[in-house]
Amino acid sequence: MNAILGDFRALDTLFEGLVLIITGLGIYTLLNYQDRRGQDERE
Repeated sequence: MNAILGDFRALDTLFEGLVLIITGLGIYTLLNYQDRRGQDERE
């Protein structure tokens, strides 16, 4: 039983990490996109 709970907790932690990474990439992409839009309007 402990092995099953350990595996579940490990997968849960892995998916939480993936969610944080995907969220970070999304925020970075949005900020980078806004910077590029601003540069295009200035030129």
